[in-house]
Amino acid sequence: PGDVLGYGNLIYHVDPDQPCYGFQSLGMNDPATAHQSIEDMAAYYVKLLRGQQPEGPYYLAGWCYGGIVAVEMAQQLRAAGQQIGFLGLIETPAPPPDSGKNAYHARRLWRLLQAGPAKWKIYVREKIRYYRGIKTANEMRFQRVNEIDGRPAQAVSEHNKYLERLEQIYHINLTAVKSYRSKYYPERVVLFNAAQQDPAVIPDPCYGWRGLAGKIDIHTIPGDHDSILMEPNVRDLAKKLEPYLGRGTISQPMRKAV
Repeated sequence: PGDVLGYGNLIYHVDPDQPCYGFQSLGMNDPATAHQSIEDMAAYYVKLLRGQQPEGPYYLAGWCYGGIVAVEMAQQLRAAGQQIGFLGLIETPAPPPDSGKNAYHARRLWRLLQAGPAKWKIYVREKIRYYRGIKTANEMRFQRVNEIDGRPAQAVSEHNKYLERLEQIYHINLTAVKSYRSKYYPERVVLFNAAQQDPAVIPDPCYGWRGLAGKIDIHTIPGDHDSILMEPNVRDLAKKLEPYLGRGTISQPMRKAV
């Protein structure tokens, strides 16, 4: 739903002298204030970021849909003449683009065909299972409770209100992701992919980013989509992340026509 708690383990394995800022969905406290698009969300985060550090280079990373927000932030910062030192995507598939979408889908289809008949069967089976089970999974994720460890009724009520807000912001953010279209990013993106890939996802180490980024670095981290940021896998992620924070491979800002 867009909270920063998913990154809680990672921060303990980053250099303590490295400033870190986490951005959380505006609608976490009040879904009515939530941004309805990735572009608006990124613009809000960019404003907050530049309030802390007015000038680049900026080092950005995000997990899952947070990676898509990080990409859009990088696009907006470059358009404002700022430099990007690093753009890391943790388990972040590329949304389809508006421009060049035929090539995008052709590359995705080619990756699926290369997987072979055995993988096709598993992919189709798991895809069907996914769509049949997603409603149930979401209902379980935000399932209201009647009691919690013997807590008073008021505490249970507040807990259920919190779950209701999470469910609302989850669906708002999901809609924003589905409507977002990738734009070509001419610099380097660094992918941190889980070793245990979801069989309902097209097998592709580039996660669809080939053709949408100037250069791609790929690192494989133990675990799956959810456990990549949990102990002990997060230690490996931090180890592979650290060199990029001091590498100094700074992108050039977008040039503006005069």
